[in-house]
This record gives sequence, C-alpha cells and structure tokens, in this order.
Amino acid sequence: MAFRFETLLRVKRIKENLALQAFAKVQRYHLLLLEHLSHNQESSNKLTSHILQQMIHGMKSSDLWVCQNYLSFLDHRKREISQQLASSFVELNREREKLLQAEKELKAIGRLKEIELERQANSEKIQEMRFIDEIAITKHGSNP
Repeated sequence: MAFRFETLLRVKRIKENLALQAFAKVQRYHLLLLEHLSHNQESSNKLTSHILQQMIHGMKSSDLWVCQNYLSFLDHRKREISQQLASSFVELNREREKLLQAEKELKAIGRLKEIELERQANSEKIQEMRFIDEIAITKHGSNP
C-alpha cells in the first residue's frame, strides 16, 4: 500500500513541477510583454517631446513626416502588444489554475498517505495488543 502512495506522490510531484514550469514560462512572457509596452510608451513620449522641441526651433516637413510615421508605427505596435497582453493574461490565469489544481492533488495524496499510515500503525498496534493478550492468557492458563 505504501508503494502505491509513493508512486502516486511521485507522479503528482512531477505533474506539479510541470505545471509550475508552464506557469513560470507564461509569466515570463507576460512580464516581457509588459516591459515591451512600457518601452514602447517611453519611446513614443520621447519622440513626441522631441518633435515639440524641434517644431519650436524649426523642423523640416520630411523630418516631421518620418516622425509621424514612426509614431504611427509605435501606436500600432502598442495595440498589438496590448492584444498579446490580454491573451497572455488569460493564459496566465489558466496556467495558475492548473498549478493550483496540481498542488491540491499533491496535498490530497499526501494526506491520504498519512491517513493510510495511521491506519496501518493502529492495525499493527491492535494486532500487537492481541498477541500480548494471547500470551498472557496462555501463560495464565498454563499456571494452575
């Protein structure tokens, strides 16, 4: 019986480790997307302030056109990253649920193993007490 629980515990630990790795992978990707979004926003703000500075001092229309195209690109990229963030958030929650489920299963199997070990210990204790009782009865019965 103990072998069965040990095997189940190993399987559940492996499952939990795999769930943890998957969760960590999705979490790293989500954090990377947040970093990209922040960097994109920072670049957009810097470029906007640069355009304003250049416009005060005079700016060529071709330079303004290039900056406008780049700002447009940054805005488009920001929307793409936001969509990816939304989907990665859903995936992150899904992986979190899988991890929590794997942890619950591992704890449940661990608790079942403890209960089974307690039952075995109680059973052995009862058998030992019966054996001692039998020895006492036999000893008492042989002495007149």
